Amino acid sequence: MRILRLTPWYYHDQVDAWPAEYDSIGGMQIQTTRLSRMLAEDGVQQVVVTVGFPGLPPVREDREGLTVRIARMPIPEIRSESTGLVGLTPAWFFATLGACFGLRRWKPDLVHVHADGALWTLLLAPVAARLVRAPYVLTLHCSRLAGYVPRSAMARLQQRFGAIAEKRAIRRAARVVTLTESTARVAAKALGVSEQHFAVVPDIVDTGPAPPRVSRAGAGDFGAWASAAGHRPIIGFVGRLASEKGWQYLVPLALRLRDLHPLFLIVGDGSQREGLEEQIRAGGLADEFLITGFVPNNRVPEALAVMTTLVMPSSYEELGGVALEALAVGTPMAAFAVGGLRTTVGRLCPDMLVPAGDLDALATKVRRIIAEPDRYAALARSAGPAVEQTYGAPAALRQITAVYEAVLPRLAENPR
Repeated sequence: MRILRLTPWYYHDQVDAWPAEYDSIGGMQIQTTRLSRMLAEDGVQQVVVTVGFPGLPPVREDREGLTVRIARMPIPEIRSESTGLVGLTPAWFFATLGACFGLRRWKPDLVHVHADGALWTLLLAPVAARLVRAPYVLTLHCSRLAGYVPRSAMARLQQRFGAIAEKRAIRRAARVVTLTESTARVAAKALGVSEQHFAVVPDIVDTGPAPPRVSRAGAGDFGAWASAAGHRPIIGFVGRLASEKGWQYLVPLALRLRDLHPLFLIVGDGSQREGLEEQIRAGGLADEFLITGFVPNNRVPEALAVMTTLVMPSSYEELGGVALEALAVGTPMAAFAVGGLRTTVGRLCPDMLVPAGDLDALATKVRRIIAEPDRYAALARSAGPAVEQTYGAPAALRQITAVYEAVLPRLAENPR
């Protein structure tokens, strides 16, 4: 089976630094990479066409059967606080169309497009499939139709056009993959199509051996920082510093919890980092915050393992992969009940959720976790087996293979 995978978001883990203006590393990059590698190990031939930044090779063999191609066009370096480099995704769109012409000779059996609600990715899906003369599967890592919350006038305008493009892309897809049942249900209802047009394939969670949670030493930089914190509780945040992830709540939360003398460990980077740093300075909280910047994904479990609690004040999460990774290593959390978190954490550890946007409730939940760390850590650990069974790699491999074989039944019978 030959899969042409098109996504502007892919994790280039051969680098030690990731320029934030090229969209800081997040869950979608991690998921497309994990899926691609998992399928390559299962014998599926793939070419990934994605965005890259200067210094990356234009073409590389990630592993046997998996080729990663960078599609890039020259653009002026105009930076936006909300999106990084202005024009990055449109430039990828046009460069990818050119790449698809060249890949017609490779004769892919299927195109798999990974979309996050961005207009250009949704527009690309049917055009690219026509160019290479193959059907396409569309994965909605974030859906415009199912819960996405625009936060500005420009975002509301983009939402209108994005929703139209998403409907068009869904209708023309051979199959649509969503991360949760609720997104599939809402999207099917919005278009008046059968839910059988959709398949639910959740994100893949790293369920490998968890780092030790008891000791705060010996876990590299994170262990050293945690050791320096002494007996102070460590409140963690993992993710892109983007408005939808709720970094705006972190300083107000720290002010409400100042009597506990916590250390806020911020694991991630993004184009809005300066905004957070400015709030920290204005609040006189420089000694209470540590921002790591870009951290390789394979070290995120180390960071989670030293936290007393994770906080997730997001305005929207399609699934909330970092929450599941926290549970996999036995770290409790306090999170807003939004999007997919209501399904994932809501089923596994509902006591860790608070009403969306309720900062006082979030602060109260953090206080309870800090007051009863053993009880909440035990709750998190108890969810580990369910996380592995539902969101581990074997389950995802079965589910995505079933999607491909449903679209291409002849290949299921006579694979290349």
